Amino acid sequence: MRPTYESQSDRNWQNYAKQKIESKLFMLFGDCTVIEEGPFSKHDFTIIVQDKEAIGEYKRRTHKFGTYPDVTLSQSKWNHLRKYPGSAFIIFEFTDGVYLGDVSKMPELTAHMGGRTRRTRDPFDIHMCVQIPIEYLVPLRLWVPEFNQRTGQ
Repeated sequence: MRPTYESQSDRNWQNYAKQKIESKLFMLFGDCTVIEEGPFSKHDFTIIVQDKEAIGEYKRRTHKFGTYPDVTLSQSKWNHLRKYPGSAFIIFEFTDGVYLGDVSKMPELTAHMGGRTRRTRDPFDIHMCVQIPIEYLVPLRLWVPEFNQRTGQ
């Protein structure tokens, strides 16, 4: 199994993003819950709004939104999100804010060898990745998610 390098600081950033998303969803829909999944889950959040459920994958980047024309996500994460039967969102936190994208509204993406190029820690750091154009991401303040599936169906 691939080792994880998630630090307490990483978990704190993720938890703070969870709170921001939950606040936005509460303003839009009222009743909502965002559950932070464990470190070995294939996604980071389960999002429950009224009777609908979605998943989310969180990634933090150390640059401003728009610095690069796309963002990298591992092919395995991408495939998991694309195959999920309900709504699936990617959540990128840049230094200037949180941006989200609805995976179902994105085109098919071709994976290429990529990943971490600085401070390579193990053989898993370079792997198959997709490049998601930033045009598919919206700032949290403008995000109005659509949910495709009812819980329990």
